[in-house]
Amino acid sequence: MLMLSLFFVFSQIHCAVRFMDILKFY
Repeated sequence: MLMLSLFFVFSQIHCAVRFMDILKFY
């Protein structure tokens, strides 16, 4: 359960970081 929630949070942060990278790139 804990691993699953950690994985979910990590994927959310990864998505946010990629989104910010795209915004910075353009």
